[in-house]
Amino acid sequence: MKILFIDNRASIVEKVKAIGIDAIYGNYFEEILKIDNHVICSASNPQWVPAGGFDRQLSEYFPLYFKQKQRIGGDNQRIGNICFVISVNNRIQSNAELVRKALNFAIDMTGDDETLCIMGIGCGIGNLPEREFVQILADIIK
Repeated sequence: MKILFIDNRASIVEKVKAIGIDAIYGNYFEEILKIDNHVICSASNPQWVPAGGFDRQLSEYFPLYFKQKQRIGGDNQRIGNICFVISVNNRIQSNAELVRKALNFAIDMTGDDETLCIMGIGCGIGNLPEREFVQILADIIK
């Protein structure tokens, strides 16, 4: 398994590169199309409602997968090549525990021949500081 970080925020891309993880500054959905056997990692709320941010875009690009996850509900789950993970709580705030659980789940669900494409989950609408996200990612990768 390979991990690739893709984000449209240059500041977090540089922080991720600094810990030795491959990172690309750009549009997540455009960049994943260039990667064979990619696995998408969502950034969702517990109700699976695409209120804004990445989830809104994910629901537009993959409406059938997103509607299926909304019908199923529940916790983190992989459907097709998408790891649907919860990155914020009911108040749309992120924290280290949610992000760690989400990243660990996505890593566990990614096969040896796949590339997990992650972004700074929890750092946008969820207000998790970029440095905290990068530290969590570094701890998990070790």
